Amino acid sequence: MNRLVPLLLILGACKNDYTFPGGEDPFVSADPGDVGTWLSLDVAPDGTRMTMAYYDRSQGALMYAIGTPILAPLGSAPASTEGDASWIWSYEKVDGWAGSNGLDPGDRGLYASQRTAPDGTVWIAYADANGGLWTAHRTGGPVWVLEAADPVGGAWASLALDAEGQPVIAHQDETKGTLRVTRQVDGGWQSEEAYVGQLFSGTDAEGNAVLRPAGAGKFADLHISDGMERVAFYDTAQQELVLIGGEAGG
Repeated sequence: MNRLVPLLLILGACKNDYTFPGGEDPFVSADPGDVGTWLSLDVAPDGTRMTMAYYDRSQGALMYAIGTPILAPLGSAPASTEGDASWIWSYEKVDGWAGSNGLDPGDRGLYASQRTAPDGTVWIAYADANGGLWTAHRTGGPVWVLEAADPVGGAWASLALDAEGQPVIAHQDETKGTLRVTRQVDGGWQSEEAYVGQLFSGTDAEGNAVLRPAGAGKFADLHISDGMERVAFYDTAQQELVLIGGEAGG
């Protein structure tokens, strides 16, 4: 892994728009279908609102929502609920929905992982049905910029932000069973293999031959802090938990 940097934990004024002018209602039908897979939560830079990305399996599409808490005023509610929050949610369609031309871009939004940068930019990493890694980012208003980041593989995407608020994504190439890391470099996307999985060949408790294909990178979880970038994941071939990392600039 290269260009490893620490994550700055900054809560400040949000420069981008979180008012959601003209925000959309959630998709509603007689049968709401299968909504909420690959749910990913974060907190807005103001420290109070909650951000959420999730996959709508029924529509094959990616959704985004932001929740604003409504606190019960002190003295106006029983002690057991005083200060508890209920939430008002605003929703936006991100990717995988038919456009104004009626064309459906396809099934997108699997393995959604999102973070909100200190300047208010929202980043989401996710995969499409073909296995490619995509990103979406929002800098204000309900407008999303969609980019194909790595066609090799986007399963088990885990997104974190570096010290400059730029996205770094750990994800799996399911075909090869390798862990990949993708980051934004000079306005584009750069990917590398961070851990190459190995097939397992051995015997079980009864002495029967066992062969498992390489499977590094499942359930990837990326964290950046204290000048270190670390990824934990499950290796299905070796059936073990793996933790890798490197120092900034390593």
